[in-house]
Amino acid sequence: MAKIFCCVSCFDHGKSGISVYIVNVLRQLAEHHELTVAAFDADRPLLPESEHIRYRSIPAWLDRPLFNMLWHLFVLPLTIRQREFDAIFLPAANRRAMLFCRTFAVGVVHDLSQYHVKTKYDPFRMLYVMKLLPFAVRRLARVVAISESTAADLVKFWEIAPAKISVICNGYDREMFSAEPQPDDAARVEKYSGGEAFLLYVSRLEHPGKNHTGLILAYGLLAPALKEKYRLVLGGSDWNGAEEIHRAAAASPDAARIRLAGFVASADLPALYRRCALYVFPSRFEGFGLSLVEAMACGAPTACSETSSLGEIGEGAALLFDPEEPEEIAAALTAVLDDPEEAAALRRAGFRRATEFSWEKHAAALDGLFERRRHRPGAVAVAVEYILALAGFCIVSVPGLLLGALCGKLRFRRVFDLAGRPLRLPEVRSESALWRGSPRFAYVLAGRIGLAGDPLRDFEPELACFDRPGVFTPDFIYRSGRLAVQGALRERKQMHRSLWSDLGLVLRTFPALLFGGAGREEEKFHLLGLEVRNRSMREALDHFKECIRERKRLQVAFMNPDCFNIACRDPEYFRLMKERFEVLADGIGLVIAGKLTGQRLRENINGSDMYPHLCEMAEKNGFSIYLLGARPGVAETMRRKTLESYPLLKFAGVRDGCFDLDAGAEQVVAAINASGADILLVAFGVPRQEKWLERWGEQLAAPVRIGVGGLFDFYSGRIRRAPLWMREIGMEWSFRLLMEPRRLFKRYIIGNPLFLWRVVRRQLSRR
Repeated sequence: MAKIFCCVSCFDHGKSGISVYIVNVLRQLAEHHELTVAAFDADRPLLPESEHIRYRSIPAWLDRPLFNMLWHLFVLPLTIRQREFDAIFLPAANRRAMLFCRTFAVGVVHDLSQYHVKTKYDPFRMLYVMKLLPFAVRRLARVVAISESTAADLVKFWEIAPAKISVICNGYDREMFSAEPQPDDAARVEKYSGGEAFLLYVSRLEHPGKNHTGLILAYGLLAPALKEKYRLVLGGSDWNGAEEIHRAAAASPDAARIRLAGFVASADLPALYRRCALYVFPSRFEGFGLSLVEAMACGAPTACSETSSLGEIGEGAALLFDPEEPEEIAAALTAVLDDPEEAAALRRAGFRRATEFSWEKHAAALDGLFERRRHRPGAVAVAVEYILALAGFCIVSVPGLLLGALCGKLRFRRVFDLAGRPLRLPEVRSESALWRGSPRFAYVLAGRIGLAGDPLRDFEPELACFDRPGVFTPDFIYRSGRLAVQGALRERKQMHRSLWSDLGLVLRTFPALLFGGAGREEEKFHLLGLEVRNRSMREALDHFKECIRERKRLQVAFMNPDCFNIACRDPEYFRLMKERFEVLADGIGLVIAGKLTGQRLRENINGSDMYPHLCEMAEKNGFSIYLLGARPGVAETMRRKTLESYPLLKFAGVRDGCFDLDAGAEQVVAAINASGADILLVAFGVPRQEKWLERWGEQLAAPVRIGVGGLFDFYSGRIRRAPLWMREIGMEWSFRLLMEPRRLFKRYIIGNPLFLWRVVRRQLSRR
């Protein structure tokens, strides 16, 4: 539990999106950390209460923009003692930051709208947000952007290094905002809509950025029948330029049908979202657009600007339009209001999109930043690390430094040390990772780097580094074993640290040293007369995507040592792998075989590791997947569990493998074609699945067909997959053997040595 200081002088008295952000994030962070929060007494009733939150009062006279900005920038840093807190959290660094800070600080930037809406502020505030704030924010240890759009602006306008930026999307209150109707919905909506059907836009009345005037013009362009049926409700408090919006509404020919409802209480928002015919968000620029996600969660069809973060959130879930074109806005409104099917489709898509966001996810990502910085090893861990480092220094560093110096093979690399300072680190010019990094143990003893930790990063003066650089790293294990593991797993392995996890990392490195090493890396990996495509995970997925878009047929097979053994005794299967399928590498056995034959495998792309990446790619591009094979119920369970992680993923269909693969296949093929699937995953087992795909390949319409063996059993939960640490050291096969000893004894105990013997025999026969 970290001690965190937070100042919320930018709370806006609970009347802005940043107010919503502060309330929800403080509530979540208080579950895992001790918070000290500086706030105005007038705001205290609106802020969350918790035994883990202690409030400090800010003098009321500072509740003036000029005084507040200058106090937060120059005076507040002086009031914070250097070792009083583990971290400082700035919830709105695009408004309030600190010019200097001696404690690890994380600042959240919601938007840089001042660069997109030139008249947003008066000249003094523009000077403040465009000159002083960038200077201060660049000096923070970490900057959080709430959208990719904001992250891009931070790089472009404030010249913040991408390595310092973490994109952590906002969340919404899932308990409050739901599509479930409530008994008092009608009564809550009545005071805003007058009992009529309505279009809704909730945002503070700020001109020109929020673009209320553009929406008013677009509403005037609707067909008279639509304006008669639906009134326009604009909710929100007056802000800068509000008088212009009031004038535009009063001057509109449809003024009687336009309602400026004023501030909307939080308790009324869900009912308004649920009851509106369409939620419109025409803002010229937004850092996130929280009300759009809230409306989606409540089941409202939505239309929004295609610019900034609104385009990110709305893509595929809302109708997008150019906010500068009232005619285009009007066309989007008409498309939804005139077509009930379109409105229903947008409701479904929006609801699925909203499931991607939550305050729990946002706070968990912030926790990761705070916890990684807070980690301090205990005395036992330090002693064990020192003993191991001393052994490494005597066994590896001394010989490595002597040989490197005598042979003139020493070179120096400038990296970050544990304190984030530059370190001139010697390395030995060698293809062996062991000898190349041998001098590092000396710097563990000197306290400049850790024994286990994160990869070394080259020093750059403009960057801040809060990693814990170490000699032994998860990345080395992944590269040596050619593992294509999801990035989230790597991050988790680095964040949750302890003495035992560090020792485990050190021990897991030794098998990885056996798998690593030099070798030629070519496009094709030649083994036992077959050609394996030597692709990375990303290259393989890009190839799948290209084939789907061009509707080109691609049949894919994963080959592990057992598959090679089958190919050696099954001529038909061998021919298919050689002529008809794109073959991808599966298993640590192929990494070892590559080492024996002097070839370097780019990545071990097995189907089980690929599946999450495949789902992510399909979800992002709108591709659909058909699951075919396994026992009854297994594929359906897998589909249901997959949707928990990828709610927008489209499954074209599901079918178990209990049918006659010859006589009953025609109906199955017809069903697959009728589903319009882009990707077909077939789990009949090797070699039946490959032979079946070849037999019916001409009739199948799905562009990408992949034989996946036992994948469905893993992702349905029917069979446990090996723990990550066993996969890291190439021992997943031993775990599977323990789970199913009778079925897999022959495959692994006899088959693995047989495969390696065949590789060695063929290699010797070539000499």
